[in-house]
Amino acid sequence: LVINTTNNAQVTLGGSLTVANTLSFQSNGKLSLSNYTLTLQGSVVNTVAGRLTGSTNATIEVTGNASPTLSFDQVVTNGNALKKLGINTTGVVSLASNLTLVNTTSAAGLAITNGKLSIGSNTLTIKNASSIINTVAGGITGGSTSNLIVEGTVNRTLSFDQTQPGVSNVLNNFSVATTGNNTTSIANDVVVNGTLNVNAGEVLDMTTASMTGTPTAITLNGLLQTQSMSATPLPANANWTGTGKVDYNGSVSTSPQTAVGGSFYNLAISNATGGAKASGNIAVSNQLSLSNNPAANRGSLEMTIDYADYATVSSRTSPDSTGLATPLNNYYNKLNSYILDLGASATTVGTGDVTGKVRRSTIVAGVEYSFGHPSNSITFSNNGTLPSSITFITKVGAAYHLIDTSVNRHYQIIRAGGTTTNTFTVKLRYLESEVHGNDIGNENKLVLWDHHIPYGGVTPHMHGKTSQSLAERWIALSGHSVTYLCDSTAYEAGTFAKYWSVNQANTTNNFTWLGAVPGASNWNVASNWNGGV
Repeated sequence: LVINTTNNAQVTLGGSLTVANTLSFQSNGKLSLSNYTLTLQGSVVNTVAGRLTGSTNATIEVTGNASPTLSFDQVVTNGNALKKLGINTTGVVSLASNLTLVNTTSAAGLAITNGKLSIGSNTLTIKNASSIINTVAGGITGGSTSNLIVEGTVNRTLSFDQTQPGVSNVLNNFSVATTGNNTTSIANDVVVNGTLNVNAGEVLDMTTASMTGTPTAITLNGLLQTQSMSATPLPANANWTGTGKVDYNGSVSTSPQTAVGGSFYNLAISNATGGAKASGNIAVSNQLSLSNNPAANRGSLEMTIDYADYATVSSRTSPDSTGLATPLNNYYNKLNSYILDLGASATTVGTGDVTGKVRRSTIVAGVEYSFGHPSNSITFSNNGTLPSSITFITKVGAAYHLIDTSVNRHYQIIRAGGTTTNTFTVKLRYLESEVHGNDIGNENKLVLWDHHIPYGGVTPHMHGKTSQSLAERWIALSGHSVTYLCDSTAYEAGTFAKYWSVNQANTTNNFTWLGAVPGASNWNVASNWNGGV
């Protein structure tokens, strides 16, 4: 079929048409599909762009060995729209213009039975109730300037061309703009280097596929969930703006998923089988949600890079691996860990722990701040100067080596700044499975202990408790001066370290003055004594 009209004169179909060989536009004439089906079995020659005029009821079927290039009218209303594009060819259908698929029924708007659809430097929009049939995997070919928008009211699965990973599966901009709580699933790996958008109430399910790339902007107001076991399941070190949530929800492997570094509004680790292990620093500004710890020695979210010999011996007498002499505590008491930063109003929910380092850098008096679990927390008084930051370090799976009867976890709490007149209440949790020995069935006898390195008196020593919850399994201690916490400058210099643990109370009275509470005359305050008063 040759269309050689001039002055944008239009040939309009009066019924469905099959072109067995070539459809050729020799001048600036147009072919209007009206409400009919155009079947192409050969190529399309586009001497001038935009010669195909579609409609909301028009269909194009590509069959046989055809590899046509489709260029749609971008001027006429719905000129670049089709009810359906069907591809059943051994070739590739290439777009030379933007295309919108607008099927209003649940039937396929895009059906790829065989062959591929190459978006090129254009935008493909799939909207309304248009479903996608992926009889063959990898039917959508992208590129560095390819854009994809998914709208409408149905669930869909997108399958990207894996012929050249990093080339054929690339998108510039990708938007999940569906409505009505729908799920867009990704069947295989995709790369996004432009903008990424997920509307509120909508789900982008990465399944086991990975999304890599360096997006210029991310707006996540819905849910993005991933079961990928890849080392790079999502773009690393990205700023995930919006009010949505990223959820690592794998369930197959006991190995952890990789939780990429970046800034998140809401972050969830729903994977109770393997949990997640960080590959970079993470910041959460609103809510961190954690499922059960996947193993006795690993939290739901593991921030630690390498435990090495952390907290296994009291001191070190030999130089470090570089041959340079370092301060006493640098090696064994400083954990090699990424940092989870929790925002000023960030909360922690769920049953699991963050193991490794958790930090807060906005501290207000009277606010209970959680650190990787709701029951690992600290609250400061309104006296004196507050710390500028607090870091919790949590390790689970073993008792602190100098208190082998303690529960199988221990903590470090490190402050930056603060003055003596400010006091704190610390709450530390434990699990029933971490209790052992004589403490089983006697958890009411558990108290807090700490160990100072170095220390001039008896250490480790008991501090008792000011409150306890047997139901939630935490122990709290109040009234200590903020300066009783480990100072960050001394910690980083390796000149001081302090561990906290949960252990049984001494059965014999052995009173030692600690002076932990501000004021030298506080003789009758239990927190000033090892063993209470």
